[in-house]
Amino acid sequence: MAGVAWAITEGSIDPNRLGVTGMGYGGFMSNWLVNQTNRFKVVVTQRSGSNLISMAGAYYGQLIGDRTYFASEIWEDPMIYWKLSTLS
Repeated sequence: MAGVAWAITEGSIDPNRLGVTGMGYGGFMSNWLVNQTNRFKVVVTQRSGSNLISMAGAYYGQLIGDRTYFASEIWEDPMIYWKLSTLS
């Protein structure tokens, strides 16, 4: 966001015509971004996960090492997965 703000102040981009896109983790981050700011006028996500509960075990075969990312397995604390989902 600091880079976007800098580009706007430099006159390099039109702040009224900003868009963002991403796929996979970039899509997840694009989903997250629109929940944090209203700076972007359009967002296109591709193959992104917005609900970590439904994704658990379903993408790229499985979420391996969930405990590494979430400090618990999905069946131990599903609400942490929901809290961190961009859909929530």
